[in-house]
Amino acid sequence: MNHPARNLIPVAAPRYSGAMVISPGQAMTKPRRRSPRGSLGSEALALLLMMVLIGQTLPLLFTIALVRNVAAAPAPSLATGESGGLPTQAPLDKVPVQTPGDPTMPVAQDPLFPAGGDLAGALAQAAREGRTGVAVLFEMTDCGECARLRAGPLSDPGVRDAYRQPFVTLGLHADTPQPLRAFDGTATTSAAFALGQRVVALPTVVLYDLNGLPVARQSGGGTDAGTLIRLARYAAAKGYETAPFDAWHPEP
Repeated sequence: MNHPARNLIPVAAPRYSGAMVISPGQAMTKPRRRSPRGSLGSEALALLLMMVLIGQTLPLLFTIALVRNVAAAPAPSLATGESGGLPTQAPLDKVPVQTPGDPTMPVAQDPLFPAGGDLAGALAQAAREGRTGVAVLFEMTDCGECARLRAGPLSDPGVRDAYRQPFVTLGLHADTPQPLRAFDGTATTSAAFALGQRVVALPTVVLYDLNGLPVARQSGGGTDAGTLIRLARYAAAKGYETAPFDAWHPEP
């Protein structure tokens, strides 16, 4: 009778090779991968929130800085008249403008367009003296372009001669309700008259015939002396009856 122990076959013990050994009763499962800290979606959301916060904060900071600068700036001194606190019209010969040749010298005290308030009287004077009509300069208080026009082209001797000979000239402030007598003799204000004449840009020179009708105009402080002289000749020669100003050519 053989002994049971003698029939056993020795089995060598398995060597550990670094591989995972799974016992017969153990279920095989996939190893879990550790998720990286954070994710692309959360980082993008955080960046978006930061951009929104910056976009809402910067305009507020700019507004605060602007308000502080305005509050720190000295308020302009305005003279008040009888029109409920509105600034009164300053005499045009007091406007602190300068000639282009010497920036330290003021303009002559004899302006080409003196301040006036009687268009009907100017029209009657033009008819009485045999002139072409009335030339009006519409301007406003503290207008840099208006000051440059007066200091530059309107101080040119050729421009002064071109306007003073055929026209009675005067200046009106379009931003103040100064009393004004219109061409038809009715009482109005300089601001209302400018609005009725559709003067929307300042400065503007408008030329009127002896009926008080506008026949030519030129706007802008950058207008040169040659253009103003040509405009005066255009109205004096009644070129508006044959061609618009841009297409008109004076006879040689």
